[in-house]
Amino acid sequence: MFTVPGKGYSLPEPIQLLDEKRIAAQIEHGRVTVLPVIDSTNQYLLDRLNELQSGDACVAEYQQAGRGRRGRKWFSPFGANLYLSMYWRLEQGPAAAVD
Repeated sequence: MFTVPGKGYSLPEPIQLLDEKRIAAQIEHGRVTVLPVIDSTNQYLLDRLNELQSGDACVAEYQQAGRGRRGRKWFSPFGANLYLSMYWRLEQGPAAAVD
């Protein structure tokens, strides 16, 4: 952000917001939900576990109540990063994912 004399402030580049149609066009497995604001992308998926298919994802511009590792507070400025959670069913358990 920088100052513009007599006008206020400006961003050096325009913010590129998430485009659900463009994202969905690139996905081969599952569905994507794009939201501007959400408490937690992970909680969104957990609340819908019985409806999810492997590969379903939730993406947001901003998380209000996201958690970091070990329960730490998660800072998520609007439009600055990618906040994403994905559901993937491992038919043979988590150990099969690392083979």
